[in-house]
Amino acid sequence: MKSVPFEVPKNQELDRVVTFFKAFGDRTRYLIVTILAHGPLTVNELADRLGTSQPAMSHQLMILRQAGIVVGKRDGRYIHYQLTDDHVLTILRQVQAHTTQG
Repeated sequence: MKSVPFEVPKNQELDRVVTFFKAFGDRTRYLIVTILAHGPLTVNELADRLGTSQPAMSHQLMILRQAGIVVGKRDGRYIHYQLTDDHVLTILRQVQAHTTQG
């Protein structure tokens, strides 16, 4: 494998990256990200799909929001959650491709 120069990240960047990967490191949150890759949903829609409570889903979404993985867009009474940007989808696809190689 060819060596690629890589700078060691500064503490602030390191903290952001670790927070991002910690958020991905939970089965429920990974499922949420996978489901949201298909389009925005409300807390209740996500809770129904994963068979969990609305408060538990809100907690998981808070962690994903803090990590910069999802954003909520208000539509009247409801907040629709979606992936922050295409980078999240790219990372999700790369992880899936990497883990299915064998």
